Amino acid sequence: MALKYEGYTAADWDDWSKRDGSRYHPGECFKKWTTFEGSGVPVTGATITQMAKDNGWMPRSTRDDHELDWNDEISGGEYVVIDKNWIEGKEIHEPTDWNPVQQLTTYLATLFEASENVGYVVDTWQNDEGKYLPSKEAWDRTAGELIQALNECNGDIGAVLGDYISAAGAWIRFNPLDGKGVKNENVSDFRYALVESDTMDIEKQNAIMRELSTNCRNGIQRRQEYPCNCTHRCGSSCLS
Repeated sequence: MALKYEGYTAADWDDWSKRDGSRYHPGECFKKWTTFEGSGVPVTGATITQMAKDNGWMPRSTRDDHELDWNDEISGGEYVVIDKNWIEGKEIHEPTDWNPVQQLTTYLATLFEASENVGYVVDTWQNDEGKYLPSKEAWDRTAGELIQALNECNGDIGAVLGDYISAAGAWIRFNPLDGKGVKNENVSDFRYALVESDTMDIEKQNAIMRELSTNCRNGIQRRQEYPCNCTHRCGSSCLS
């Protein structure tokens, strides 16, 4: 009930429940979800937090956030220096089994909170050079809503996002939106950045990123060869 009150979906509850394999029953969360209609004294996230504190739970506070001053020093751990000339390319293998619904669900769950709006495009147009470009971006649904719809679509992603031209692909953002538009001011959190090279082989890019041990959330794939979740433009990834 607290999850529903705080704006989460049945899919969020279902994903969390899967962690207890001995008691998890497929579909049970979705059936019970419809019975939660609220009450005069609702159970909220604060209710759960207080119950946890009453039973001995203590919140972890490890970050010392503060506003930086001109004289503050910005430093980190040990730096890693990679000489691209000595890096041997690491081949990217195409998965033997594709599961688009699972891949997209994992993408959404990894990059977004359930209550955050996601921007995506399935409509395209061709310019004079024959290149497909995105148009009519959607941003009105949250990651939780999309995940729930994907879990119920029986493998038909088009029923959730809309059909797209296979030659053009589709686009999905990796930073959340505020649900009011798709301009820079509508990005609610600049959480991730695009890192790519138009002049370096894909295999070498893959090897360098692995050597750096960076917190990479998107795999690099060749769009020309097979479908992928490759970074494509600022704030979005290509699903082609």
